[in-house]
Amino acid sequence: MCTRFYADIDKELKPIITAAQHAKFAHQMMVELARPLSMCGEIRPTDIAAVIAPAKNGERAVFPMQWGFTVRGLSSPVVNARLESAADKPLYLLAPVIAVIPAFMAFAVIPMGPVV
Repeated sequence: MCTRFYADIDKELKPIITAAQHAKFAHQMMVELARPLSMCGEIRPTDIAAVIAPAKNGERAVFPMQWGFTVRGLSSPVVNARLESAADKPLYLLAPVIAVIPAFMAFAVIPMGPVV
C-alpha cells in the first residue's frame, strides 16, 4: 500500500466527498479517531478518506474510512518502504545480483550442443 495520496476536489469528486462527510457515523469517527473529515488534499495513513464500497444491499455507496493498514498492538500503521530510503537498504543493493545469478546458473546446466 502507498503511504499517502492526493485527492483534489473537482466537480466529479465533490459529491463523493460530501456524501462521506455526511454519513451516519462520520462524526463519530472524527471524535473517536481525533482526525478531521476534510477527506481532500494530501491523505496520509490514519487520515479519514472517502471510499466507494458495496453497501449491505450490494449497491455502491460512499463511506468514510480510515486510510491505511493498522494492526492491533502496533501504535503506527503498516506502510511500505519509502522510495527515498530504498537505496540505503542492503537488500535493495543486492537484489540485482540475487536475480541474475540464478538465471546464469540455469544456463550452466542446460546442455548446448548437438548431442544431448
